[in-house]
Amino acid sequence: MARRRSWSVQYASQFSSEQARLGTQLAALALSTAAVVDLTMAIPHGVRVDWTLVAIAGALVAGAMVYTAVLVVQLQRKGVVEPPSWPILVFSLACLASTGLANVAGDGARELYLPIFVTVPVFCAVSLNVAGRRVIVLATVVAVASTEWALRVHHGAAYVLAVVVYAWVVVVVDAIAGLVFGVLRARNEARGALQRLVDELAPVEDLEEGIGRCLGGLGQVLPVDAQLLAVDADGRVRRRWSLADAQPASGEPLAASPEAATEISSRALSSWTADLADQLAGGDPVVRRAASGAPVLEPSRWVLPVGFDDAGPLVLVLEHREPLAGFARQFPRELAGAVGDAVLGVLTRLFHLEQLRRASETDPLTGLANRRRLHRELAQALAVAARSGSPLCLAMVDLDAFKAFNDSRGHLEGDHLLRLVAAVLASRVRSTDLVCRYGGDEFCLLLPATDQAGAQELLEDLRALVAGAVAGSGVTVSAGLASWDGQESAEDLLDRADHALYQAKQRGRNGLVVASPVLCEP
Repeated sequence: MARRRSWSVQYASQFSSEQARLGTQLAALALSTAAVVDLTMAIPHGVRVDWTLVAIAGALVAGAMVYTAVLVVQLQRKGVVEPPSWPILVFSLACLASTGLANVAGDGARELYLPIFVTVPVFCAVSLNVAGRRVIVLATVVAVASTEWALRVHHGAAYVLAVVVYAWVVVVVDAIAGLVFGVLRARNEARGALQRLVDELAPVEDLEEGIGRCLGGLGQVLPVDAQLLAVDADGRVRRRWSLADAQPASGEPLAASPEAATEISSRALSSWTADLADQLAGGDPVVRRAASGAPVLEPSRWVLPVGFDDAGPLVLVLEHREPLAGFARQFPRELAGAVGDAVLGVLTRLFHLEQLRRASETDPLTGLANRRRLHRELAQALAVAARSGSPLCLAMVDLDAFKAFNDSRGHLEGDHLLRLVAAVLASRVRSTDLVCRYGGDEFCLLLPATDQAGAQELLEDLRALVAGAVAGSGVTVSAGLASWDGQESAEDLLDRADHALYQAKQRGRNGLVVASPVLCEP
């Protein structure tokens, strides 16, 4: 795995076309000011102006500006958002040379040309990276020394001292400008990277996939291992999502497909240390404080509140892989706030979609899954069974004489009986099984990793439990069971289970029929 560069260094080496335009505008303003001031000071005082040098200076500036503008336009047409640094560097050097020529042409005073020289490193702090700024600082010192020599204001030791003083001023100005604009650039880049992460997650609708890709994306934007905790009021963890053990290398995509992202997020649920698990299981005071709405910024980790799910607060824990640097070190609360806001927006949308999905896949009367969810989970269960070779069974369950009960007792009593049967069916299945209301008084049980014998035993137990729960109502239970043959489609499996249920009805009801195996054509 390639060594990840420091976050501050990574963003300090980039600049946007907007920054390039801003820097070019500042430089053009400085040069126009230099030319106007120098010539205005020279002409009234009868100073002879060397118009040849003025023409050369203008040509340098015009040529550099045209060259830079054409290159930026060409790159933007090709879809390159961040142009390379060297065109701006060439333009900056042309600015320095033309400023010196303009001053020499008009025999300008150093109190005028020195501030104008210093303007170039300032705008370079906006547009260039650290290496480019060093080149410009050196070029500025050379330009100041050359202009001093051409104007012959100082000689000997006085000349050397003046150049040293001017060089020191240039270095100090560059350092201050680099610090200020570097922090601003890093802040903008960090916010831009977070916004790009939010935009990339906009098409994702699955909760698990979205959380996994969000945590992995944070690990690419910042040098952190991210985990999301769902906690209770005491700060104890109810559920945890993490990508600590599945973090991709720098520059690698988080996942090639939604399926891969889901696989990563599922695999990473166990990726936490025993010490942290013990600490959080007992209620971490830091997590409890963050759950109450107060972010906690420690040198080794940030713990941020990022909203709520349907059972309590959500807390984002960012474990720092390396010490904070640059903008993150100088303004941690601002960066942490930006991260929290971005994650809050992503999670709010994902949990809202999850609530809508659950509502669309839940039967409002019984609280069981409905037919929509059955079809979705049946397809997934068949895919898992096909890969693992594990058995799978499907059962259709129907209430006998329910219509007569409903007509004689009324719909309210009928609804109560349906809820009672649903509770009985759901009470005896595993968390990996699925009980759904298929329609009316018909239910369906999806039993992955269950063979035919185990499914028969379960259904007989359920029939007996339902009979005891609804005793005296005249309602009994008929069931049809089908075992997947390893090849048939979900529709065929449902059809076989439904046909077995029909046979149970035809045989006098209150019984269980196992579907015949599919006959393979020779």
